[in-house]
Amino acid sequence: METPDILHPIKKELLSPKYYFQSLIEQARFCGLLSDRDLSVIQTDLLLILAEQTDKWNRGESSSIPIEKAQDIMTSILFVIGIQLKSYQTPEQAVDMLKSESLKNFLKVD
Repeated sequence: METPDILHPIKKELLSPKYYFQSLIEQARFCGLLSDRDLSVIQTDLLLILAEQTDKWNRGESSSIPIEKAQDIMTSILFVIGIQLKSYQTPEQAVDMLKSESLKNFLKVD
């Protein structure tokens, strides 16, 4: 029988290389590292970022875009955030950063 790792409850092998952000959220939620409130804040941040990116795409001329374009933009946002989250030593550190930082900070390139 495998002993649970209390310090690192997220199993790295369950994290998707391609969809890292989404799989990290899913595993963090499963392990109890993200509360309903944490998840709500993350979802709200994502929607605000999507709205900003949509406005940039439209150059402020319209508030609507095709669904496919919105999905493409969101996929890109999630991918970039996932790349940033992979840079942390452990998934748990990445989750801690998600809880303490705005998602916009993960989109900034230094």
